[in-house]
Amino acid sequence: MLKLNRIRGSHQGFTLIEVLVAVALLALLGVAFFTGLSAAFKSNVTAETQTTAMTLAQMQMESLQDQDYIEASSGGVARYILLDLNTLDTDYSSYAILSQTRDGSLDSANIIGIPWDSQSDQAVTEDAGLQKITLVIRQNSKSVLTLSVYKVEE
Repeated sequence: MLKLNRIRGSHQGFTLIEVLVAVALLALLGVAFFTGLSAAFKSNVTAETQTTAMTLAQMQMESLQDQDYIEASSGGVARYILLDLNTLDTDYSSYAILSQTRDGSLDSANIIGIPWDSQSDQAVTEDAGLQKITLVIRQNSKSVLTLSVYKVEE
């Protein structure tokens, strides 16, 4: 036994098992690191998309606020001007601003004002000076933000 310890003690280095355990530990740490990095990247992209969608909704609301109140015909809706994303300085080509219609479908050509009753919180056929406008912001055909506001006749 003494000879074996002397032979082993005279060689410096790691055994195969020690190397395999070290490599396995490094692999686990690497997987954990890259999983965390991936999650952080996805979170950053989602936050950026949400911020851009909120910015577009805010710009559309400001544009809508500058437009005069349009009275809807009986049983109809009011049609307001949609913000043209192509005229903006920033490239928003992957985004679209849509407006919900009376039947729940989405209009990509106009902002739709649906006559609304504040007491019953429902759509009505006669315009009494209050319209509900629901905007949907999409990126690459995926809804990112839905926002409802009201336009009041002054």
